[in-house]
Amino acid sequence: MDLPENDDHELNQLRWWSHWSKLIWFSRQCYALLSRDFDEPLFNHSEFLDPKAYGTDLLREIESKFWSEGLSPSFFLREAEEYRAMGSELSANGYRVYDQLSVMEIASPSFDGNAEVKPEIIGEGEVQRWCETYLLSFYEEKVLLGHVVGIAERVLKDGRTKLILAMHEGVPMGTLALYETENVCGAYCVGTLPRYRHTGVASKMLKFAYELSREEGKRLALQTFLSDSLEKFYIDRGFKRVYLKDVYVKSL
Repeated sequence: MDLPENDDHELNQLRWWSHWSKLIWFSRQCYALLSRDFDEPLFNHSEFLDPKAYGTDLLREIESKFWSEGLSPSFFLREAEEYRAMGSELSANGYRVYDQLSVMEIASPSFDGNAEVKPEIIGEGEVQRWCETYLLSFYEEKVLLGHVVGIAERVLKDGRTKLILAMHEGVPMGTLALYETENVCGAYCVGTLPRYRHTGVASKMLKFAYELSREEGKRLALQTFLSDSLEKFYIDRGFKRVYLKDVYVKSL
């Protein structure tokens, strides 16, 4: 992967999501993630690691790939001066800003999690329970269970992943996946079952993830869409925004 030097967050995010979606490189500085199972920009988008790599011909090639998969083309662009011209060209080609993604990192930890919640690192024998809890937390259904179990089994084998279940008296309450790269531990799939929300479950899992990342001497990071209205939740627990990405989508 030809990632910018010292771009720890991008490296962590790309490696993690490449387990969930098909990764395609269009050039040394441009890739796309594609998934027919998850029809959402997080699992289906293209990024230019260097905005200078952008060009109309490459845009058409990327769009053609998305269309051929029956997916809406989507681009994640950092909210930075060097990407403004590219954003303007996307807007002129029928794209709109659908959302923004905040990339965050722990700065001043402040966790008051539920003392009765016990986060546990699960083994291979508990993958299905983790996946069921994840799907019910995010989608309230288990239609994609077989697909997600396959993903979870693969990520456990790469040696970089810890799958965490929040438990209370043997009952799962929520999920978190901690993915480790050279300098960062990324917290993903942070979700709580609907009936246990607002009871300190997520805070307790994040505290546990922070302690694990400290043991490894790495920084804890995560990402959240602004439309989910969770950025303040993370800020209140000691995270800071590192940068924003604009999410551009072109409708079918």
